[in-house]
Amino acid sequence: MTGPEPGTGVGNSPAEKGHGSTVPENEAAHPHLTLSLAFLAGLLAIATVYFASAKLGLQMALVAEQVSPVWPPTGIALAALLLLGRRYWPGIAIGAFLANATANEPPGVAVGIAAGNTLEAVVAVVLLRRSIGAVISFGRLRDVLAFVTLAAFGSTTISATIGVTSLCLGEVQPWSSFA
Repeated sequence: MTGPEPGTGVGNSPAEKGHGSTVPENEAAHPHLTLSLAFLAGLLAIATVYFASAKLGLQMALVAEQVSPVWPPTGIALAALLLLGRRYWPGIAIGAFLANATANEPPGVAVGIAAGNTLEAVVAVVLLRRSIGAVISFGRLRDVLAFVTLAAFGSTTISATIGVTSLCLGEVQPWSSFA
């Protein structure tokens, strides 16, 4: 045998290809969290921007104090995870929890809504990456349709359903308002 078998991964790392070991490892190869200062700063930035935009969105609430027809944090969360990687999901969770916890909701309800908001962004990124790949180009009709279908409509259903369910379970809103 002259070399490693194809698909085994042996001989495929940058160090084994002669590129040295200073090449950063990507998120797909090592999904564990690295608690570096830059990572923590990124989490804090995402949480802060998410929190501020959520407070803005909640000011536009029409039907109930906790339900807004306009939710800017969705776009912020999606952009953050698309640009920085899924490992930054805790920033979204922290920002969403703090925004909801300061909106006259019981802690359990705030946790439920934050989980829905976080899951919405993570699912959207996973579906987009599987459908489109690493590069999203809004110049391609296929990418635009995937973005609208999977991110704008598909994943937002997750957040809305979990959010309303949390509000009803926590008795913040009556079950008659679920629909």
